[in-house]
Amino acid sequence: MKKPSVTELCDILNKPALLNWANKLGLQGKSIKSYSKNVLSDGTRRHKEIEDYLLHGVDIDDISLKEKIESIFGSSEIISIEESFENDHYKGRCDIRFIKDGINYVADFKRKFKKPYLEHYIQLIAYKIHFGSEKIAIIDLSEFKMIELSLYNENEVKELIYNLVNIYNLKQKMI
Repeated sequence: MKKPSVTELCDILNKPALLNWANKLGLQGKSIKSYSKNVLSDGTRRHKEIEDYLLHGVDIDDISLKEKIESIFGSSEIISIEESFENDHYKGRCDIRFIKDGINYVADFKRKFKKPYLEHYIQLIAYKIHFGSEKIAIIDLSEFKMIELSLYNENEVKELIYNLVNIYNLKQKMI
């Protein structure tokens, strides 16, 4: 049976905030499809730029960006960037894994980050489970800062992840 991606697991959940966002875009005369395509393209370019700098030493012309990257990752050991994985329950692609101040992190790059949603916890805790990391974080690319997320509800999120896997598998059997 096909294993779900972490994104597919998150897609099972209802996301009412996305309706407001989509409506706002529509009222501005913007197509969700073209907006998403542009955001994805920008994100892919930025990810590649960060990856090339951190893993391969490719210089960045934008001095400000280079300084921001160094402020977060300068004293860190980069384990991997854009690493695909698969386990017995799900598969995914982790933006970055690193060790900072002796702590093993999994993190996700976000174009703009205001507050954590349930999907952020599902995504990052799924990665944490797979890689055995200690902490989870978001890297806000608009302000280039690291936001460590609390793990106070980790057990509940783990239970939710495995329930989402079960729902996904049941749906696949029914289709």
